[in-house]
Amino acid sequence: MGKRKRPEANRRTEALVVVSGAGALELASDRDRVRETARESKAPRTLHEYTRALRSFAGWCQTRSLDPRPADPVAAADVVTLYLQHRFDAGRKRSTVEQDLAAIAWAYQDAGLSSPSKHPVVRAFVSALRRRYAARGSQVEQKAAATDRELVEMLGALPATSTGVRDRALLLIGWAGAFRRSELAALDRADVAEDRDGLVVTLRRSKTDQEGAGLAKAIPFGPTADRCPVRSLRAWLEPAAITEGPVFRAVDRHGHVSRRAMDPGSIARAVRRAATLAKLTAPQGSAGFSGHSLRAGFVTSAARRGCSEATIMAQTGHKSTMTLRGYIRRATPFQDNAAPAVVGMLG
Repeated sequence: MGKRKRPEANRRTEALVVVSGAGALELASDRDRVRETARESKAPRTLHEYTRALRSFAGWCQTRSLDPRPADPVAAADVVTLYLQHRFDAGRKRSTVEQDLAAIAWAYQDAGLSSPSKHPVVRAFVSALRRRYAARGSQVEQKAAATDRELVEMLGALPATSTGVRDRALLLIGWAGAFRRSELAALDRADVAEDRDGLVVTLRRSKTDQEGAGLAKAIPFGPTADRCPVRSLRAWLEPAAITEGPVFRAVDRHGHVSRRAMDPGSIARAVRRAATLAKLTAPQGSAGFSGHSLRAGFVTSAARRGCSEATIMAQTGHKSTMTLRGYIRRATPFQDNAAPAVVGMLG
């Protein structure tokens, strides 16, 4: 019996995206070259999101018998704009659609093709799509900021268990260092060094540091033992005998500490769990508390205390003051605002 040929659409899908057992993203024909690119050019979390986006795009093309990566720029622009329109019509958020386009553009560029995102037709379409999102009233959901006040309440609600001890260190280090959840998940014991004034935590690679230049974050001592990032981390590492490997690890229901690092999703759940225990209510219009709440809370608290943008960015690692100001505007609508003074004249 002859070998059955795979449908053309399936071959197209496989040509667009293949995921190896190790989870590395492979695109196009030169798999060895692309595997190396996937490992080094993007953060693991970004690759994971790109993989999902590319699978969705490939599947959509397959059901419509479209080539997901035509070499002709005009044909590529047509396919991409049709897909973005489909995602908009399906009610996807603007951030999701923009990530879809970024993933597709990366796949094209990695295959040595011109990025469709630079084509005039696609650029004009994306501009129009953004206006449609604005008309729809779509806004990027922002996680609630865990400011110093919320953080203290969260810490006070943690149980005296192995998980509670770990989460105390996680919350305080994540907040004081303005870490992203992916950065906390990747933190290694070798990255943490004690200093006379606290801790120096070296961030080997981050979302804004794909080249791995590194960023040293200073974590000072806190006012009391239960609110001190340094002493709380010691209280977690020493009993768990963590002298090497991941800093923040999974803990089972019996209190046994795993050798396995927490993943970013587990860190987000730890923050949500602490917020729930503290019975915190997220501000109306926010997406609730999650892993990003620690980083947003640091920026919020620093802005409220009049810290300069330069000193905040030295800790957060932000490259853009515009991005940083986005946090500050949302966090402090009553600061640097004439309205309170003017309304006060009515008294």
